[in-house]
Amino acid sequence: MLLLGKKDLRDRWIYTRQGVQNVLRRPDFPIRYLTADRGRLDAWRLDDILAYELGHPELTDEAAKAVKSRDRSRKAKTERSGKQNAKETYLGPRDLTDRWACSKHDIYFKALKSKIFPEPSFVFNSAQSRVWGLSSVEELEEKYGENPVHMGAFDRYKYSGVYWTKIQELPKTFTNYPNTVGITSDESRKLAEMKIPIADN
Repeated sequence: MLLLGKKDLRDRWIYTRQGVQNVLRRPDFPIRYLTADRGRLDAWRLDDILAYELGHPELTDEAAKAVKSRDRSRKAKTERSGKQNAKETYLGPRDLTDRWACSKHDIYFKALKSKIFPEPSFVFNSAQSRVWGLSSVEELEEKYGENPVHMGAFDRYKYSGVYWTKIQELPKTFTNYPNTVGITSDESRKLAEMKIPIADN
C-alpha cells in the first residue's frame, strides 16, 4: 500500500501549499489514512486519491484547472476532520521524543540509525517523512525496557559495540615517571620507550 503526504500532493497536482490546503478542506475529500508526529504528518492512501481525482479532473488536467479557477461559486470550505482510517496508530520522530522523554538528537542519531530499530511502516512526502506502527515500537519496548534510549539499547552500536564497554570497565592506572630535568640522552630514550603503548595481539 502506498501513501501520499501533502508534499506528494503538491508535486502531483502542481499546486501551491495553500492550494492543497483548500482541497483538503473540501467536504468530499477522502479521510486521511493516518496522522502522526504530533499531528503534523498526514497521509492518504493512493487508491483513495486516484478515486477522488476521477471526479475532480481540475486536479491533474491543466485545462480543467483553468476553468475551475475562474468558477469561484464552487468553493466550499469546511473544518478539517481529525478522523483517520488506519486500524493502527502510527508514530513519527516527534512522537518518539515525547514517548521516551529524550532529545531529537537521541532519536535521529541513536535510535533511527541503530540496527535494532525497526524499519518504518510507511515512507512518504518524497521520502522525507517516516512513521512506525505502535505495535513495532511496543515490541521494542518489551525487549529493551519502557525507555530504550535511557536504558542504553542504542548506545552499543555507536562505539563499536563491546569494545567501548571494555574500555569503560578498565581501571584507571597512572604511571609515575621520574623527573625529566637534567637527565642524559640514554635515560631520555628509555623514558620515551616506557611511554610507548604496547598493543595486545
